[in-house]
Amino acid sequence: MSNITKRNVLVCSLFTALLCSTACERVAGYYSYRAGERLYFAGHYAEAIKCFDSSINHKYQLRESLAMRGLAHYKQGEYDLAIADNNDALRISPNYAPAYNGRGLAYYRKGEIEKTIADMERVLQYTSEPELRTPAAKLLDNLKAPTYPAGH
Repeated sequence: MSNITKRNVLVCSLFTALLCSTACERVAGYYSYRAGERLYFAGHYAEAIKCFDSSINHKYQLRESLAMRGLAHYKQGEYDLAIADNNDALRISPNYAPAYNGRGLAYYRKGEIEKTIADMERVLQYTSEPELRTPAAKLLDNLKAPTYPAGH
């Protein structure tokens, strides 16, 4: 085999390995993300976080993976981690309503009402999906409702 042929075979092998590696990464990321979703919706938040960690490491649907991991952290009472994950998702996609929703809920649990209001207003601004809009609007109404002193 000539040197040119050997080099072509080597380049072809490397290219094939790279393609296979990329495809394997996407497949692993996909299955990690889907498993994370199933575990999250079944209430297994710690296990879901591990799956979302894997999908993030495989760079599969980063904003979605970060936002879902943030929700799992939120469900475990890890509000600062939830906020950090949603901040990362918003760096990728500044108009991503689910990340504003997740971050706003975490701010609410921390008692940061002004930040909660700002994020819920962004949810209403960036989505038309009722499953996000309805609870965001209800929370906003409750937070913006006038409060009266006792006895009035």
